[in-house]
Amino acid sequence: MSLSIINGRLIDPAHGIDDMLDVHIDGEQVVGIGHAPAEFAAEEVIDARDCVVCPGLVDLAASLREPGYEHKATLASEAMAAARSGITTLICTPDTSPVIDNTAVVELIHRVARKLGLARILTTGALTRGLAGEQLSEMAALQAAGCVAVGNARQPLASTLVERRALEYAATFDLAVFLRPEDRHLRAAVVHTRARLPRAWVFRQSPRLRRVSLLRVTWRWPSIRRRRSISVPCRHTPRHACSARHRLQAWQ
Repeated sequence: MSLSIINGRLIDPAHGIDDMLDVHIDGEQVVGIGHAPAEFAAEEVIDARDCVVCPGLVDLAASLREPGYEHKATLASEAMAAARSGITTLICTPDTSPVIDNTAVVELIHRVARKLGLARILTTGALTRGLAGEQLSEMAALQAAGCVAVGNARQPLASTLVERRALEYAATFDLAVFLRPEDRHLRAAVVHTRARLPRAWVFRQSPRLRRVSLLRVTWRWPSIRRRRSISVPCRHTPRHACSARHRLQAWQ
């Protein structure tokens, strides 16, 4: 099927495009940006006026709830909602029931996702067994089963030693690791940090500084080791912006 999407704002960060351009698609391939090829004839035309046209978005941490919490949502309902919102790839967090710490759960999720034929669903394997934060999971087996990353969902690790071992193990297989910057021993202590940081920062955030050191120790890419600084991707939500200085005046 051939398709033309016209009058939309095309955003493609990979190619540095942000402009009002038409997109022409033949089957599963983009055959033209801007002007259509001479031999191209669109079977369908979509007017995307006042809309953004962009590559499919990716949700790196989607809590899909199935298996185990189908009373809240299912793979089908979440994949449908994602597809209607322009999200074409979902990466499922490992906090299902049972936890994604064995290959059987990975295969179950992937099998159901293939039958749905909606948004693509990938999986994050559990970093530790049962997400307990203590014993490392079989990351190699999880990767072989199809996991694209490992993480411990919203559960903190037992110690930074466990964290270091986990990063070393994951680096062996070039696995991405999703970490929650939280220390279970410090998270209850909400006081100002003494580091040279804005005074609005609270002490519970200090483990982030230590994590950079751990990454320096465990990262295996030579190009990273030669640098004085490394880039650590992180996500930010509205609630993380609430620790403004005026909110902490009473604690000083």
